Amino acid sequence: MPSCEITMRHVLSFFFFVMSLLSAPLLILATFVWLIGVVWLAYLGEWGLIGQSIVWWLVSSVSLAIILIPAMGFLWVGFKAKDAVPFIGGLCLLLAFVALVAATAFWNQVLIEWFRARADEHSLSPAMLVAYGNFMAPLKKFLEEHRRRNPEPDMAPFQFLAGMAMGCIGSIVVVCGSQTTSPNYGPVFLAWAAAGAAAAIGERFQKKAPGP
Repeated sequence: MPSCEITMRHVLSFFFFVMSLLSAPLLILATFVWLIGVVWLAYLGEWGLIGQSIVWWLVSSVSLAIILIPAMGFLWVGFKAKDAVPFIGGLCLLLAFVALVAATAFWNQVLIEWFRARADEHSLSPAMLVAYGNFMAPLKKFLEEHRRRNPEPDMAPFQFLAGMAMGCIGSIVVVCGSQTTSPNYGPVFLAWAAAGAAAAIGERFQKKAPGP
């Protein structure tokens, strides 16, 4: 029914807009949060955690780029093949979606568990702040590189980034608020990461879809 189709498009457009809107404050927040975490750790005398955070900051881009290679490969093939061979294109885009979510979930867990295991009850909160900053650092670099190579407006990377950032924040909230030594924050991250990846891929489809 045409009316249902129009309504669904409006809903999807609003969802894409919200994810894009979230990305700007989350980008700004990442750098300030990392700096606040470093100053807080310095006040506590946790120089080891500060040094580890700086090392993670330096190696994060290369590390995440390696983790994302399968997802980027599936994504490239999917968009190239979706018109010529729709089944192959759709399958590759589905695999890209799964690989994106899985790779970023792994990256999120590596960083959170690294700093959680090395922090005590006094340094856990600032350690989680620097974990968030380290998580976002390579994503910000990838976004800046994408904007440099593609100057035309493209909100898909912003939507992807917003989902990852919200997933990491949700994970940190679970870790800091949990009374157990092994908090289960995976579902929280996966939900937000899936939303961000779906919004980014959906934005690309919407952008490339022919007009009515």
